[in-house]
Amino acid sequence: MNLLAIGENASKISPEVRALAPEADWRYAINLRHRIAHGYDDLSFSIL
Repeated sequence: MNLLAIGENASKISPEVRALAPEADWRYAINLRHRIAHGYDDLSFSIL
């Protein structure tokens, strides 16, 4: 659930604020959230 929350909130951060932390892979966090939320049956919790 924490990964869902991180991805959800990352998608709400403005581009200007994201630019303050260019080392963060914002797109990865957002895509991971989508994968968890919509592909729950196919997830491997040992990988996560």
